[in-house]
Amino acid sequence: MPYTILIKFMGYRNRVKYPLDHSFDRDDLASVTPKEIVQYFTFKAYGTANPTQNMIPRAYRSGTFAIWKKAISFYMPNKHMQWNELSRQGNPTMSQAVNAFIKKIQKLECRGLANKESTVTCPFVDEEFIFIINAIEKGDQLVPYKRYFKSAYF
Repeated sequence: MPYTILIKFMGYRNRVKYPLDHSFDRDDLASVTPKEIVQYFTFKAYGTANPTQNMIPRAYRSGTFAIWKKAISFYMPNKHMQWNELSRQGNPTMSQAVNAFIKKIQKLECRGLANKESTVTCPFVDEEFIFIINAIEKGDQLVPYKRYFKSAYF
């Protein structure tokens, strides 16, 4: 899955539809800039690369962009190097511009201004919690590590 995110990003960047088995050369990945990543994220969030001031993100949440950032970062040639604006080298996903975009989306979510609703399910109710605790306690008493494993599973 991380590679498909890179394929989609590079396809947007280069205006080409790449096959899923396409491999990018080192120079092509090294030429990626933070501005291009922010443009792609902006396009995915707002539906346009140049949103107006009153537009609100409608498609994705900040957690999605954080995952995409990590997936793109994995394939960067200098993935452990911070982005340097002067020399334009390093990992572009580690730039202030990309982080500022994700923080902006987080602020909009916290203020209730983002259109995309959270997909988090409701927390445990008391009956479910008691059921799980009982299931753990009734676990195999002879092999204690199974009991601990069950508690980690739930």
